[in-house]
Amino acid sequence: MWPNVRSPFQLMEVCINEHTGERLSMSQTSKPTAKVLSQSPLMAPLLEKAAKVAKTNKSVLLLGETGVGKGLLAETIHAMSPRRQQKLILVNCGGLPPGLIESELFGHEKGAFTDAVKQRVGYFEEANGSTLFLDEIGDMSLDAQQRLLHVLAEKHLRRVGGTGSVPVDVRVIAATHRDLPRAIEDRTFREDLFQRLSVFPLVVPPLRARREDIPLLAAHFVPRHAQQPAPPLSDAALARLKGYDWPGNVRELENWIERMLILSEGKQLGLADVLEAERMGQNLSPSAWVSPVVPKAEDPCGTEAAAGILSRRLGSAWGRWNDDFPIS
Repeated sequence: MWPNVRSPFQLMEVCINEHTGERLSMSQTSKPTAKVLSQSPLMAPLLEKAAKVAKTNKSVLLLGETGVGKGLLAETIHAMSPRRQQKLILVNCGGLPPGLIESELFGHEKGAFTDAVKQRVGYFEEANGSTLFLDEIGDMSLDAQQRLLHVLAEKHLRRVGGTGSVPVDVRVIAATHRDLPRAIEDRTFREDLFQRLSVFPLVVPPLRARREDIPLLAAHFVPRHAQQPAPPLSDAALARLKGYDWPGNVRELENWIERMLILSEGKQLGLADVLEAERMGQNLSPSAWVSPVVPKAEDPCGTEAAAGILSRRLGSAWGRWNDDFPIS
């Protein structure tokens, strides 16, 4: 059964009062400023720190494994900030075209390069007066890191192919799952940029470290993805979910819930649905793509013998091909 939850709006959603930093329950605010579902003791101080830094314009660096919810925390910080009336601009640094990173971030002038048929405003100018979320900052090239460092320090940018300086007022939140101190040692990430970004670092714990959040998250995801009245989760299924280590964290849990809803034929999500969702996840590995060996059956029609004759004849033909066209 769901843990004392009758609707997704009665979940223990942690909300932060943007003025005092106080933790509020859903019943104390009609417009929650935070979107992070948690009842874990590990998450409460993290969200309280997020509320405090949200009131400033300081850079924030979000660290944690893939799928823990760094993007959601970035949205939460922006929603509690004085810039919340402006649109949060999201950029996946790992998804930017290698040759166009500077153009995407800082814009370009008409004629700056072959395809620059008109002036383009980059993400930084688009985020002027707002917040720019640079996801997977650890994937950014060294050249782009240098340009980013300059913009953060000077609060001005120069479009690609341009000569003028454009002032920008941008609050930056960056995130990565990479070990940036190690990347600095490997000379793939600039230490001065790291110091500039990590004014206020926040580490989001993995889901396996806060298993008490799994029932809340499951109760949130089932109504979101159910195409009919949300089926309850059996105690055995919930126990299995709480016992799994979740290497993909919250994102993986949501994927499992979606699979279970698709597979389930009953009035509740049971242990069999969880096990099948888990098995499907294991099949994502290439080592699981090999077809199982089928036991040999009797061959009354002689097809196996015919296949042997064909194989021998093909082998003979292959030998003659090699004689005529030897490999030098």
